[in-house]
Amino acid sequence: MMTALSRLLYRIRSRLRLLPYVNFELPTWCQNKRLVVPILRGLGRSNLFLDEMWMFRLLEIALAIRSGLFLDVGVNEGQTLIKLKALDPTRGYVGFEPNPTCVAYVEELVHRNGYSGIQIFPTALSDQSGFLQLHFFSDCLTDSSASIVPNFRGNTQTRTRLVSCCQFREAETALSSEPLAVVKIDVEGAEYGVLKSMEHRLASDRPLLLLEILPVYSAQDWPERLERQQKLEALLKLHHYLLFRVNKSGGSLAGLEEVEVIGVHGEIEWSDYLACPSELKSSLPGDLHSRV
Repeated sequence: MMTALSRLLYRIRSRLRLLPYVNFELPTWCQNKRLVVPILRGLGRSNLFLDEMWMFRLLEIALAIRSGLFLDVGVNEGQTLIKLKALDPTRGYVGFEPNPTCVAYVEELVHRNGYSGIQIFPTALSDQSGFLQLHFFSDCLTDSSASIVPNFRGNTQTRTRLVSCCQFREAETALSSEPLAVVKIDVEGAEYGVLKSMEHRLASDRPLLLLEILPVYSAQDWPERLERQQKLEALLKLHHYLLFRVNKSGGSLAGLEEVEVIGVHGEIEWSDYLACPSELKSSLPGDLHSRV
């Protein structure tokens, strides 16, 4: 929630249309912990409104089950980083983010809040290495819908930017020896490449996976999206992971619905999933999970 002072300052600067030209910071609170949100040329505003209570609850559940590193693939402006540090300040955090504008912002966020145990890789994570085009679909410099998957949203892109891409084995030598505990993946269609890259760690560390998987609206119109989704499902089954759709109600976590397949659908609310190693199913709160 924003403080009264934060809200007042934000309104003043918004009305004066100065946001794209000035840098400042606003104090606010997250899970009863004070937070400083830098606003840099208008970037960072999303961090003033972290009201996804379902995500806080899901993180609480996952963090309670597994100790070790938190891996954030698709850092964007640090929305998940803020939630993690509010819930578990001492948890080690590793992030992958290909957009250099996002990386610069998050480094400032980390500095101003004195976060420790943070490691950011300024690269995309996938099953290939080299350079790829990052496709943007809005004019925002930190566009959260940007994707390294060509034509992921059809022919609606506004621009592209060349970014680096690496495989997980190339990065893990720089990590601590701690196992991966929780992996959050929000990469706009590139989920399979991320998991394929770190397949060996799925087998050895057995982390919980928090996934955003956007809908396949039509098998006929979106065959490549469906193919990637089916390859992801097969990979999870190969490593004995169970898939739970995250159901929400009024912004809160309403349940974890076990599903065999994601399927073809048009419900954007069905985009969030928890993939849990089968041996950890009994660790999930019994009042939350169900099966279809």
